Parts: sequence; C-alpha cells; structure tokens
Amino acid sequence: MTKRMREASPRLKARLAGVAYLMNFAFAPGMIALSRFVIPGNAAATAANILAHEPLFRLGFAGNLIAIAGYIIVTALF
Repeated sequence: MTKRMREASPRLKARLAGVAYLMNFAFAPGMIALSRFVIPGNAAATAANILAHEPLFRLGFAGNLIAIAGYIIVTALF
C-alpha cells in the first residue's frame, strides 16, 4: 500500500512574498530621505543636517532597515 504524501500548498509562501515585496516599495522612500541629508565633500554640513532633523533621519534609517529585511525575505521565499 502506497501512502500519498501531502504536499504543502505554496499559497502561504506566495502571500508572505507578496507582503514582503510590498514592504520594499512602501519603505523605499526612506532611502531617498536619507540621501537628502548628505552633502558630498562637506562632513560638517552633513552632520549639521542630521542633528537638525534627527527624528526624520531616524525614521529614514528605520525605513531602510525594513526595506532591506523585506528584500531578504523576498529573496529567501523566491
């Protein structure tokens, strides 16, 4: 007697990949926000910009971390 193995449905993985893929696009503007603080060749002005807008800098940094996590999750699920 042969016992059929039950195959796992790919629906859950597909939904998780979709959510992670949307996270990439939802938090991608954080990368753009962080690039606005940097002034090439002028470290003092860059530091002054970051200190003047610290909450926005922290929010952009957190958005970058979430977008990177979403990218890693999508890569692992694909």
